[in-house]
Amino acid sequence: MGAGLEEIVNCRCSVEYLQDDKRILKDDVKNDKDPGKGEQTLFVDVTEEYLELGKKLVGTVSDEEEYEKEGNTYSVDGKNVVLDYSESERRIAQSLADLLGADVKMIPRVLYPQKVSTPDIFINNEPYDIKEPIGQGKAVIYNMVSKKKRQANNFVIDITKCPLTVEEIRGQITDVYRSSHTKFIDKIILSKDGNILNIYKRSKKEE
Repeated sequence: MGAGLEEIVNCRCSVEYLQDDKRILKDDVKNDKDPGKGEQTLFVDVTEEYLELGKKLVGTVSDEEEYEKEGNTYSVDGKNVVLDYSESERRIAQSLADLLGADVKMIPRVLYPQKVSTPDIFINNEPYDIKEPIGQGKAVIYNMVSKKKRQANNFVIDITKCPLTVEEIRGQITDVYRSSHTKFIDKIILSKDGNILNIYKRSKKEE
């Protein structure tokens, strides 16, 4: 809980996670309404629901030795298929497993054959890519996720090192859900300093 769509070698985005007290920070923003579409809800905030469920479950983190895609199985061999996640990726996986009571799997990278995109993690069998923005542009979040359709349709965005405010990031996430170019994105988990700030999910009515 990968890398470029057309990159020859899939690189991972490091996510710095701190293992301090895992406080749960809640937000009162529950949904977003696109002013151009009347009362249509673009996405909903499911943070409380997911975290409450997580209190009742015991999460796990495990390494996947194989990755299956389009009928092909890629097994870790240390050369063409590697399991080389960073310490920070492992920490974020553990944090998500603990807070969500989820089964988190660390996914290997496929170096050869080329252009086999892989997510960073699976959370309860759903693919997620980990992103750690460090820029302060108005479209930094969009630029990090817009071309990852083949890789994952869910994202963990950790803003521990990002100079933008939480509200600015939330505004950019709203823009991602509004864009016609990122309709493939379903869930976005927003985190900072080992805490889950928000969990957003695209409204099924909007799809």
